Amino acid sequence: MIPMGALRIVSRDRDAARFRDRSRCAPWKNSLSRMRWLPHLSWTLASSRSINEGESRMIKFTMKRSIARLSAGCAATSIALAGLGVGIAHAAPAGSIYEVTIPTPAGKVMPELKKALGRNHFKIFTNVDILKRVKAKVGVLHIKDFNTPGFTNVTAVIFCSPVYFNKLLDADSKAASVCPLSVTVYSLKGGTMIAYPERGPMIDGTPAHDIGLQIDKSVMAALVGIPGAKVAD
Repeated sequence: MIPMGALRIVSRDRDAARFRDRSRCAPWKNSLSRMRWLPHLSWTLASSRSINEGESRMIKFTMKRSIARLSAGCAATSIALAGLGVGIAHAAPAGSIYEVTIPTPAGKVMPELKKALGRNHFKIFTNVDILKRVKAKVGVLHIKDFNTPGFTNVTAVIFCSPVYFNKLLDADSKAASVCPLSVTVYSLKGGTMIAYPERGPMIDGTPAHDIGLQIDKSVMAALVGIPGAKVAD
């Protein structure tokens, strides 16, 4: 016969060791307490003050089976969330920001960027001077080491394509959340760099993935169509 108190201690320590790493794969920390098998196990242990060896082996088997189910469920949840692009590390592959450089100041590049986007059927909604807005809050927010690289301009250009947006909406309504599109224009030492976060990787694994790749191709064509633009290494 095994004393009930000893079994409680052994089971608790063993559970902690087995689940310490597994619990990290889920976006919540206390989900184990909500698993259906845990109340069942607690009821089994509390139903008597002591159990024999045969019952002990049965509980071990039940725990192993439950652990296997939990691991499989955790993996399935991670895959599902990755497919939706929700908070999973490495959901978007590295190198998914497309960059071009132009050896002219941003003031001359901006009109060319507008023309290039228009030729590829994109409509600009607005421009946001991010650097100017943040600079105005440096003192209020006590931001230290502001703009260490020394950029003279950082502007976000917000745009979209009605045609592509409609295609995304039809293929997978959630994928339409990648719109509106944007590029960020940086100016430094008389030169300009434009960065575009690619949309294809964001909706990888969804029915709209191919449309995302088409959008990326069109935006890239627009950026390299700016006079003097070169794709960054």
